[in-house]
Amino acid sequence: MKIFIHEFICGEGLVDEEAPSSLLAEGYAMLRAIVADFARLGEHHIIVSQDFRLDFGALPAHETVLVPQGGFDYVFSSLVEENDAVFLIAPETDGVLARLTEKVEKSGKILLGPSSQAVQVAADKMATYLLLHQADLPTPETVIVDPTNLWKDGVRDLGFPLIMKPVDGVGCEGIFLASQQEEIEAILKKIRDSEHGPGHPLRRYILQRYIEGEHASVSLLCDGREVLPLSLNHQEMKIGLQLQYLGGTVPLEHPLAERAFGHARRACSLIPGLRGYVGMDFVLTDKEAFLVEINPRLTTSYLALRRLTNLNLAGAILGAVCLGRLPQKINLRGSASFSVKDLLAEVLAHGQRKEQDRNDGRDRGR
Repeated sequence: MKIFIHEFICGEGLVDEEAPSSLLAEGYAMLRAIVADFARLGEHHIIVSQDFRLDFGALPAHETVLVPQGGFDYVFSSLVEENDAVFLIAPETDGVLARLTEKVEKSGKILLGPSSQAVQVAADKMATYLLLHQADLPTPETVIVDPTNLWKDGVRDLGFPLIMKPVDGVGCEGIFLASQQEEIEAILKKIRDSEHGPGHPLRRYILQRYIEGEHASVSLLCDGREVLPLSLNHQEMKIGLQLQYLGGTVPLEHPLAERAFGHARRACSLIPGLRGYVGMDFVLTDKEAFLVEINPRLTTSYLALRRLTNLNLAGAILGAVCLGRLPQKINLRGSASFSVKDLLAEVLAHGQRKEQDRNDGRDRGR
C-alpha cells in the first residue's frame, strides 16, 4: 500500500502559531519512530508531510512532502486522496484529531487508527468520565466548570487538592494542581494569559479530585473487538502548580498491573471504534488503579516500547486495523526510558547540524 503518515505539529498544522518546543520534540520523535517501523516492513511506500520551516534530519520515508506556509489543508487533503491508507498523530485539542480523522473516513481511504466517533468521545474528558463512572470503573471524581467561577462550580464539592485541566487538552498542556483557595487565582491568571486574549471565551475546563499515587499509562492494541495490553508504563511527572511531563520508562513493574490491564480492556469495550494503538493514563495507589484519560492515538511510550520487542508494532497495527487480528501476546526484554529533555536536545542538534552544513557549504563556495 501507499501509506501517508501525518504528524500534525511537524506537518505545519499550527500554521502561523509557534509550536511548544516539548510538543514539537515529542511529535517528531513519534513520527520518526513510526515511519521507521512501517518502512522496516518492506512492503509499503511511505509518505510523510513536513512543515517547510522545520529542518530535521531525513526521515526514513520514501517521500517527504514539504508543506508551504498556509498550505496545510491543500497538502493534507491531496496526500489523503493520493494514498491508500493514513496514519494520524495529532492532538485532541480543539477537535483537531477528530476533524482529520473524519476527513480520512469521508475519503474512503483506510484509517489506521480509531474512528472519528471514538476520537470524539475519548477526546472529551467529561464524556469519558461519565462513561467510566457509569460502568463503575475507578476514575477520579470530575465536574465540568466555568473557569470564571470555580468556587461556585466545583471547588466546594471536590475540596483540595484538585486538578484543573481543559476538557480536550493533550498531555500535560494546561493541567494545574491547586492545594488551597489562594492558588485558584494564580491558576486563573495563567489560563487567561495563555488563552487568545481579552474578549475571547475561555476553553471548557474540568476539575478532578487529586489522587496521590504513581502516574502510569497502559499501551494497547485494539482490533475493534478484542484488546491486547502491550505494557504498563511509568510516567515521570513534575508535580507543582502546573504539571509537567518529563518522560517515561517501559515497562513499569507494579502489583496492580493486571488490574490496570483489566480496567483498560473494559474501557475499550465502552467506546466502539477504538482500533490500532491506544494509550490510557492511570494513577496507581496501594489498592486501586484509577483510570484518568483515554488517548486515541500514538503516545510517547511507543518510543521505549518498540525497543523492547522483536514484534514490529507498525505491522501489528496494520494487522489489527486491516485484518482484525491481534498478536497472541507480546514479550518484552529489559526496560527502556526516554526523557522529553533528551528528545528536545536531539531535535535541536539536528537543526544545528543542518545549519552547520549550510555554513560549511558557503565557506567552501568562497
